[in-house]
Amino acid sequence: MFSLSEKYSLSQIQLTNVSGVPVTTISGIENTNKIPRLETAAKIAKVFNLHAEGMLTNEYSTLVS
Repeated sequence: MFSLSEKYSLSQIQLTNVSGVPVTTISGIENTNKIPRLETAAKIAKVFNLHAEGMLTNEYSTLVS
């Protein structure tokens, strides 16, 4: 499960506010393992100072464990 917002103590609303990604998209990524589009991944990755490419593969699962 994609839960960087939990790891960094951000609610989905807070992540929406800082990333500009709609909360419905963030929820879909976190709750259904939806793979984000590159543009979306880049916006979220920037908040956490990560590489967007890792979010587009299963690599992101190792970031939250």
